Amino acid sequence: MLPFKVSLPLNISFYTGSFHDLIALIELILHVNALTTLDNTLFSQNTALEKLYLQDNSLVTLPNGIFAQNTALKVLCLHKNSIIALPNGIFSQNTALIELKLNSNAIVTLPSGIFSQNVALEKLYLEKNAITSLPDGIFSQNTALEYLYIQENAITTLPDGLFLQNTALRSLNLVNNDITSLPNGLFSENTALQSTYLDGNNITTISEIFNSTKHYHLYTFRVPNNPLDCSNLCWLYLADQDGWITVKSASSTACSAPPALATRTSDTLTLKDMCPQGVYYLDLLCLILSCLVLFCPLFLS
Repeated sequence: MLPFKVSLPLNISFYTGSFHDLIALIELILHVNALTTLDNTLFSQNTALEKLYLQDNSLVTLPNGIFAQNTALKVLCLHKNSIIALPNGIFSQNTALIELKLNSNAIVTLPSGIFSQNVALEKLYLEKNAITSLPDGIFSQNTALEYLYIQENAITTLPDGLFLQNTALRSLNLVNNDITSLPNGLFSENTALQSTYLDGNNITTISEIFNSTKHYHLYTFRVPNNPLDCSNLCWLYLADQDGWITVKSASSTACSAPPALATRTSDTLTLKDMCPQGVYYLDLLCLILSCLVLFCPLFLS
């Protein structure tokens, strides 16, 4: 039997075994069906299935094992439902998965190993949920991940080393969460990053989130609408000057601290504004060197 696809929008429900005879099915489109539940054997015979579209329904839960037989699945769309939680291991057999859309649901927590078997995953959409935290190592097995969208959730902190294994990561969106700080070295291994969006959080300090021994070519690095302390951006200024990080499109950000810079925007700051302590020590070093140049001949004569 030749591979084929089936599109069945605007239906109400499907009985157990609806697709059992379609063993060569490679693409199944079931969006906009007002589906509230799925039988856990609904797709069990569709082992050749590569693309499954279940978006724009009213699913609240997913039964354990519903995708267990779909080992060839590459694209799975579950966005725009009302899913509250994901069973641990729900995607464990889908090792060929490249694109997973879980955005626009009501997910609050993610099991720590939920994506651990999805080693081929390149695009992951988690935006517009109610996620409050990300477990340690949640993306550690997703070494092929290139696009990660987590904006518009309720995340307050990011674990150390969260993206350490995601060396292929190109675009990261964390806009409109409640993140207060970024761990040191957060992007230390992400030299493929081209765009990073951190707008609309509660970040006051951006520490040394990159690795100064490596080279980055960011096209976009955005941090507007954060209460930034602009006196702690010395490392970023020096990185740009030294050339190990190149930002082609950086957003201008209003400073909230220190008081002397509270009316300024980041694009108007000088080295002295961003590195007051560093400039002091640099001036002191220059003074010492000048004194040595002036007075050493006197001592030697």
